[in-house]
Amino acid sequence: MMILGCSTDSLNDTYDISSDRYTETEKSVQSMEFQISTRGDFRLVRSYACFGLTQFEMQGSAELSNFGNLSNSITYCTDLREEHNLNGSFMNKNGEELFFVSKETGKDEKGQFHKMVLYGYTGVFKDFYATAKVYMTQEYTGHNIGYYRMTGTGQGGWITD
Repeated sequence: MMILGCSTDSLNDTYDISSDRYTETEKSVQSMEFQISTRGDFRLVRSYACFGLTQFEMQGSAELSNFGNLSNSITYCTDLREEHNLNGSFMNKNGEELFFVSKETGKDEKGQFHKMVLYGYTGVFKDFYATAKVYMTQEYTGHNIGYYRMTGTGQGGWITD
């Protein structure tokens, strides 16, 4: 069972990864670039994790260059105007998870984007840390249901001492 939630608290420079505390200046990351592509179904649900914001539950598949095909699960909390929070995970066929959170958005010539922080915990993702910029589209196919797609690029790698 996985419980996900969104909050409107802002991110700071310190991220809690596993039981250790890392900051970008305390640990170095062996860096690589990667591509993200996800797609799947969403449904609008009663807001139980979004503290008054509209909540979408998203399930689908993802491809991260360097990690291959993964499944993904996302909770998307939004006020449909300015607040856009993503919280979720990617999982490989061995059950190893790469978590992510996005509480910062922006707009450029390609449209609205989410800035994501990705951090690993188990297996091949252990000690993985990255940031990514992704663009998401949603299209309704019925009452409160539809499909989504996210594409983007990231930069990160494994944390070393």
